[in-house]
Amino acid sequence: MRQRLQGAMLAVGLLILVSCTTIPKPASTGLLAGLTITVDAGHGHTRKTDHGRVGPSGEREEWVNLRIARELQKLLRQNGAKVIMTREKDEDVNLAARASIAISNQSDFLISIHHNGSFNDTTLDFPLAYIWGDAAQNPASVDLGRAILNRVDQKLKFQSGDGSGVYSDFLIYNEGTSILRNTNPILPGVIGEMGFFTNAAGEARMKDRQANHLEAQAYLQGLIDYAARGIPKAIPLKPVGSDFLRPDSPEIIFQLEDGQGGHAFDSGSIAVLVDGDTVPHEWDRVTGRLVATPPRCAHETVEVRVYGRNENGNALHPRRWDFLTMIGKENDWHGPWYVAIQRADSLRVLLNPADRDFAVKLDSTILWFERVLKAQSINPRGAEAEYRLGQLYEMRADWLKDDLAKEKALDHFNRVIAFYPTSKFVQPAKDEKVVLEEVF
Repeated sequence: MRQRLQGAMLAVGLLILVSCTTIPKPASTGLLAGLTITVDAGHGHTRKTDHGRVGPSGEREEWVNLRIARELQKLLRQNGAKVIMTREKDEDVNLAARASIAISNQSDFLISIHHNGSFNDTTLDFPLAYIWGDAAQNPASVDLGRAILNRVDQKLKFQSGDGSGVYSDFLIYNEGTSILRNTNPILPGVIGEMGFFTNAAGEARMKDRQANHLEAQAYLQGLIDYAARGIPKAIPLKPVGSDFLRPDSPEIIFQLEDGQGGHAFDSGSIAVLVDGDTVPHEWDRVTGRLVATPPRCAHETVEVRVYGRNENGNALHPRRWDFLTMIGKENDWHGPWYVAIQRADSLRVLLNPADRDFAVKLDSTILWFERVLKAQSINPRGAEAEYRLGQLYEMRADWLKDDLAKEKALDHFNRVIAFYPTSKFVQPAKDEKVVLEEVF
């Protein structure tokens, strides 16, 4: 009897141990595992102020958007994705905040859930996906929108036979939609408009909870289809961190990854744009290294975008990368004026037009004299700094055939004359001005 009792107690103890022990769930190994996806339920809390976003029987678009966003949130989490919601209740979140939420959470994708309306033609009912801007400049978002729409067309029935497709949001706003315009420099995204609530049958579909689930499933499966082809990335290797584009080593280097563990890209699709212009590049398909050499520029930063498609057809999102130039690095300085004037003097006396890197040294000298005035506008050598800047820009106009430099030189000579009337540099500035106007 005692043995049976002890055995029963042991069994109960084991049962309690098993039931109280948390058995960790295996990590998801799905195609969306590890991705961060921002789901934006469009509009919100506008019932009293917006009387247009409502169907024939009173169903409001913002309610439908939120139901589907919540459903999609569950499905994405079940598939291993981290989900960021811009709203989870009937509230009004401003457009700038929605974009900021996606960017600050380092999202991989933005899915903004909406539904369309047309009071001019209530027979319209078809799905579409908006991308920001020009399709050629936003290819990854086009790919994403197409993948989602393929699944939407399979799962839901619409009243209009035609119209389904990816559209630019420039068709509805001159500068595009706020949320896509403000997130596009960082990540791909789409606004889904899955049918028209102004169509009676379309509204009935949106009110149906099973149809809501099917729509959320279409978003999920479209994302999975897209991810199955690999999510390509361009990762900057040089410059990184606080580094900058050096005159003696101006190359920009990216590591291209095809999203499937390799570097398989269509070499003919690869392009590097610097400040909007295509620049020469070298692509190593074995290592995945992409090396581009931007032209020398007088800006503080250069804007770089990389385009290309992996061999499965998915495009890189041409994220905007801003890299400091030497000019920008030198301008990122907050020291005292007297240190700047010492540095400027030392550079000026070494200037020699015969040097191969004369243009770079000249620009650096100009920057240090400009820094003198930026650090302390009223200082004992302010008039001289203005005068030297006039001379340096005059030199740039002469040796480098820079017409804009002539205007800057004249501006600095005029500033000496107008703003420092008792300075010893007034007469030299007048003399230089006469020569400059005669020669040029």
